[in-house]
Amino acid sequence: MSLQLRWAKVAVGLSMTTLLAGPAMAQARPAASALVAKYVAAIGGEAEVKKITSIKQIGAMELPAMGLSMSMEVNMAAPNKMSSKTTIPGMGEILSGYNGTVAWDVNPMSGTRVLAGKELTVAAENADFYGSLLYIADRFSSMETVGDTTINGEKAWAVKMVRKSSQQESFTYFSQTSGLIVGGKATIESQGGAIPTSQTVSGYKKFGAVLIPTKIEMAMGPQNMV
Repeated sequence: MSLQLRWAKVAVGLSMTTLLAGPAMAQARPAASALVAKYVAAIGGEAEVKKITSIKQIGAMELPAMGLSMSMEVNMAAPNKMSSKTTIPGMGEILSGYNGTVAWDVNPMSGTRVLAGKELTVAAENADFYGSLLYIADRFSSMETVGDTTINGEKAWAVKMVRKSSQQESFTYFSQTSGLIVGGKATIESQGGAIPTSQTVSGYKKFGAVLIPTKIEMAMGPQNMV
């Protein structure tokens, strides 16, 4: 899922789980394409998003149950480059990236790897700058509104998305009021296998003319991360 999914990817070595959608409402479900269009308009519009050619995100990730805080940095550039660095006190740095051809992962626990197969395909999709920011339809084999749920007290539509190259499935939750993304769930490919993750998204702020979320709460197995 876009910027949010990239942050889930850099934390994938730390844990696992999933978020269940609520019961479907009786009202007619809007088309997935209409929800994506409303979202793009809500964050500032396609024209403004396409003026951006790179994004740098800096933040902290906390695991409250463990009393652990990590610093994180994610860099993305059009059309398809990205890198991330997570610094864990007492452990070192977790690095990952994709340069348009090669994807890699450097982990103090598992060593250095050049990704191949489905992991490489997923890395390329996650690095697709505009495809991920704008949920461009031709990057997906299908998008379907499958029901509704409630995220942090806010009603949202659930859209099932299947990426074209990897066939990776994810669910994105769009606010029924603002149109903004308020959460999602996906299964992340990793060296250890497929890891279900879920997240809520909040704290939207304007950077230039575009709204970007500044807070993500993530669940991966027994660990909750902020």
